[in-house]
Amino acid sequence: MDELTRRSLLRYACGATAAGVVAGPAGAEAQGLAGGLTWASLSAPGTAADSYRVVPEEEGSRRYGMVDDLFHHIRDRSDVKREILYWLTDGRSSFLGATNRFQFVEPIIRPLYRQAGIPLEFGYGLGLQESLYRNYSVSYANAKGIWQMQWAGRRYGLKGGDYFDVVKSTQKQLEYLRDLVKVFSWNLELVLVDYNYGPGHKFARYSSNPNAFRRIASRLPRETRRYVPRVLAATAMGMAPERFGLDIPRLDPRTVTIPLDRSLHHLELGLLLGTDHWNLGNLNPRDSIRVWFKEGEEVTIPRIFQETCRERIEKHPLREEFHGFVANVYPAPGQAIEYRVQSGDTLFRISRRFKHCGVEGPNQIMLYNGLNSTVIRPGQKLLIPCAD
Repeated sequence: MDELTRRSLLRYACGATAAGVVAGPAGAEAQGLAGGLTWASLSAPGTAADSYRVVPEEEGSRRYGMVDDLFHHIRDRSDVKREILYWLTDGRSSFLGATNRFQFVEPIIRPLYRQAGIPLEFGYGLGLQESLYRNYSVSYANAKGIWQMQWAGRRYGLKGGDYFDVVKSTQKQLEYLRDLVKVFSWNLELVLVDYNYGPGHKFARYSSNPNAFRRIASRLPRETRRYVPRVLAATAMGMAPERFGLDIPRLDPRTVTIPLDRSLHHLELGLLLGTDHWNLGNLNPRDSIRVWFKEGEEVTIPRIFQETCRERIEKHPLREEFHGFVANVYPAPGQAIEYRVQSGDTLFRISRRFKHCGVEGPNQIMLYNGLNSTVIRPGQKLLIPCAD
C-alpha cells in the first residue's frame, strides 16, 4: 500500500475527511471511502425520506426548565448565531457526521433521558459538542467517552471501559445532570457552565436569572464562553434543522448481530462495509479503542448491511490491504511505547521522533489514543503504536 493511500486512510479513520451525508446519487461516486454511509445505504428499504430532527414538531413548544421554548429563547442571540455559523461552515461535516451517529445512539439513550426527565435535545447538543458522538474520544485532560466524563465519571462510579459504553456512561451522566439541574434550578446554561468549567457550583446564586450566562460571561474562561453557546447552537439546529437550510436524511437505525469468521477491528470492518467506523465503535463498546473483535464473536452492525456484510468481508478487493493497514495502526498488545508529553511537544514532532518504529504521522497517534483534538499538554501520557 503506497504512502498516499495510507495517509488518506488515516485521515478517514480520524474523521478528518468529509463525514457528512451525500446530497444525492451523484455524490456517491466521489464520496468513496471517506463519506460514511453510501447513497445506496441511505436509499435502502425501510429508510424514511423525511428530514431528521431530534424533536418531533408537535413537541417543540414544551417547557424547558426556566424557559417556555428553548428554541425561541436562544435563536436570536448573537453568541448562539455565531456558533450556528460555525456548525454550518467549518464544523459542517463534523455536525452532519455526528448527527448520523446520533441516530443510531438515539434509540439507546432516549428512554434513559425520558426516565431521568432531562430533555433529549439538550443531551443531543451536549454530546455533539463534547465528542461528535464518538464513544472512544479522549481529551488531553483524559475526559473520556461520548459525554467526556472525567472527575464526574469517577465520582459517579465509572471505571475502565464503562466510559466507552454508551448505556453505562449515559446512565452516570444523567445522574450528574439531574444533580446539576437541581442545584441550578433548571437553568440549563448554568448547567453547561458547570459541566465545562468544573465543579463547585460557583454561580448557583444566579440560577433564577434566565439571562445569567450573559451576566457572568466576562468572568468565565474563553473556552467556556464559546462552549455554552456552541452547545445551544447544536441543540437549536437539531430541533429545527430546516430553519438553517439543512436537510438531514433520516437513517434506518435498526441493527442486527452477525458472527465473525476471523478477527477484525471495528476500523477494518468500517472500511470493508464502507460505513462510519466510529458508529460501529458506539454499537460495540470495548474496554479500549485498541481491542479487536475475536473470531466467532458477534458484532452489531446497521441492518442495512445485513445482506451484503458477509460478501464484503470475504470478497472485498482491498481486504488484505485494509487488514494490513489496521494491524499497523493497532499493533498487537505489548508493542506500544508509553510516552509522557514534554514542554514544546506537538503530535507532529512526536510522530517524527518515533518514525523509526513505523509511526506514520500525528493522525495515527490520535487514532490509537482515541484523541478528539490535536491539542496535547505537558505531562499527558500517550501510547505510541510501534509496528516495527
